[in-house]
Amino acid sequence: MTLASPPAIVLEADVNGLGVIRSLGARGIRVWAFDSDRLAPGLYSRFVERRLIGPDPARAPEAVIAALMRSVEGESAPPVLFPTSDAYVQLLAGRRAVLDGRCTSWLPSRETIESIVDKRRQYEIARAHGIPMPRTRIFESSEDIARYAEAPDLLFPCVLKPAFSTRFWKAFGRKAILAKSPRELQGLCEKYFALGHPLVAQELIPGGTEHLVEVMMFIRRDGTPAATFASRKLEHFPDDFGSGTVFESIESPAVRELALRVAASFDFRGLGHVEFKWDSRDGEFKFLEVNPRTSVCSLHPLACGANFPWLAYLESTGQPSSGTDLEYRAGVVWVIPEVRLLRMRRVRMPRQAPSRWPWARCYTQAVLSRRDPLPEAFLFLRAIARDMSRFMTAESQRG
Repeated sequence: MTLASPPAIVLEADVNGLGVIRSLGARGIRVWAFDSDRLAPGLYSRFVERRLIGPDPARAPEAVIAALMRSVEGESAPPVLFPTSDAYVQLLAGRRAVLDGRCTSWLPSRETIESIVDKRRQYEIARAHGIPMPRTRIFESSEDIARYAEAPDLLFPCVLKPAFSTRFWKAFGRKAILAKSPRELQGLCEKYFALGHPLVAQELIPGGTEHLVEVMMFIRRDGTPAATFASRKLEHFPDDFGSGTVFESIESPAVRELALRVAASFDFRGLGHVEFKWDSRDGEFKFLEVNPRTSVCSLHPLACGANFPWLAYLESTGQPSSGTDLEYRAGVVWVIPEVRLLRMRRVRMPRQAPSRWPWARCYTQAVLSRRDPLPEAFLFLRAIARDMSRFMTAESQRG
């Protein structure tokens, strides 16, 4: 790529964003990184041409758009936006008219994003298209609880998910909650209804973390798949409902085909990932959720021979991509030992991993890189700063 080529602006430069930055940098794309956190590790990648520090999209969305508009002034071609968190996806989805002509993106349509962001609609659409999924029930009010009591159809324990996960995570720092009994289900529903959070209850599929599978995909504007990539979780944090810390690439044509069925159900275009869990009771993969962005392990496909951000960049800038790329190396393990060390207080890898040492050369590292060392340093610096902030807050409250 040349200086005349439009830059890519990666929105949020945490671990997911860092993977996107390195994937684009590997192709010589000019990369800018935008974040509200000055210590976000991706900001300090050697592939970042320009660092943009701006407001938090959840707190000041219009200020973020204004900052983006100022940053792209003078560019001869519209930069390509790469949102790497739900907050940025939702921000861009609602402001396409403002951005039109100034920036471009591979994002799905606003209608598709809205149908995904609201998990009630997401599961209704999946069910209507015959996608295999856990038994699911929506709870929005006390009347829904009363109707459930008259005709209970959930097995316990079951999983309670917020209809709007980003807002719930901001408020409570949790992705989901386990309800162990009908009485606990009722109590949790009433608690979160009062706080303005409708919930979705789902059957808990038996089996460990290794039964969880994620499929990354890129669908062109004409609806044809450019690439798919499947990986299974070997570990996540927190242990109940968390983000993956260890993934292994797998072939699994069946689950990749199922992910494309999910994409078609939502008329999905662009870059996203679908999560499934294998159900040993009937030997089927069950749909858990779809997200219109890359995941925390966004660098994993590149290590296996598939560059999803590059495909998205080509599509967004009107350049042809070479056919359909459904081949990649299976058996490659991605790991983020920094999270395992700092938050899990764990070093040794899971038994099913190739090596118990997380920094072994057989692994693809999420952050650590000899060729790009600064993100690792800033990841630890940020962890220290956050610990100090929590300590000072606790001390002030004690005093």
